[in-house]
Amino acid sequence: MQNNYLVRIFAILFGLVSLYQLSFTFIANNEEEKAKIYSQNLISDSTNNYLELREKSTTSYLDSIGNLNLYGFTSYNDAKEKELNKGLDLKGGINVILQISIKDLLKGLAENTKYYVEKIDNNQFKLYSNKTLTTVISLTSAHTSEQTDNILTHAKVESVAVIDGDTDEDQVWIIVQRWINGAVRRYVEYFTPFDFYKDVTAFHYLDSGLSYVGGDTTTLTGLDHLEGEVVDIIGEGSTQTAKTVSGGAITLSVATEQAKVGLLYSSDLQTMRLDEGYTETTQTKTTRIYDLSVRFENTVGASVGPNAATLTAIDFRASGSAMNLPIPLFTGDKSIEFDTGYGTEGLVYIQQPQALPMTILGIYPRLETESV
Repeated sequence: MQNNYLVRIFAILFGLVSLYQLSFTFIANNEEEKAKIYSQNLISDSTNNYLELREKSTTSYLDSIGNLNLYGFTSYNDAKEKELNKGLDLKGGINVILQISIKDLLKGLAENTKYYVEKIDNNQFKLYSNKTLTTVISLTSAHTSEQTDNILTHAKVESVAVIDGDTDEDQVWIIVQRWINGAVRRYVEYFTPFDFYKDVTAFHYLDSGLSYVGGDTTTLTGLDHLEGEVVDIIGEGSTQTAKTVSGGAITLSVATEQAKVGLLYSSDLQTMRLDEGYTETTQTKTTRIYDLSVRFENTVGASVGPNAATLTAIDFRASGSAMNLPIPLFTGDKSIEFDTGYGTEGLVYIQQPQALPMTILGIYPRLETESV
């Protein structure tokens, strides 16, 4: 009987101590809930960046009451320090699967664009909200003017249709919305058949582009759909100076009998972290790529480096080639000195910045790895 009495006393004392310890968690949670309600009442859902503003308001509220006496024996700051530490299981962080619909995600991003942008010069743009002119801004950031321009330039594919073709490839047609000359335009476009071209004049790597074949000319017309836009030109397999479409036409720097004209895009490739792997892994070790070879097929033009901001152009024109002829398509290996220091990333970045073909068959780095 005496033992049962002691067990009961111990159980009661243990329960009281547990309640005392848990009280700090209840108090901290209660005050945080009050802070959230206060912020929700203070900042409505219609306010710009309301989630961020509510978070700041909640933090400010808790800071203001942090040292106030609560219930005669604690404060919020004291309760927060003594509250029950929750593991991921108590916070709902274990065995959680997040499923994302790529289709719905892209649709949401496309339909919730807040601004339309019209370029004025390299660092000034007109911002339109709901297609109504609001202001002119200057953009300054870590991005270069060219990078900022690429970020703000956009197109949205609204519909895709595939037609059974007579060749090895089906015809892919799209309805695309573009921001052209300060206004929304919708065009029906199609993809040219993909091929590893051996004819230097056959490729067509330009968006919303047109082709010209005819007599020698310096004037190309029929470009009304790109009015006011800067277009790139490939004349008989060679790049020409970009021009701005005016009155549906452009004047070429060099006369040509064949041309491709359209909006430029770049093709970018970045490897994962390199790993030698033949003896042991080099992951997480300090390495330096000091030399690199890239194996190309039917390629003209490429730049290589450790990242997009540090690229070295590869020379594809042979010293004995005629300067008035296009650079022949190259198949083979190109060796490049790699401009990088020591680090754990070991990344290789390759870019085709021109409207020219680039096919990569292999990347062969030579590197130094620390011994550990």
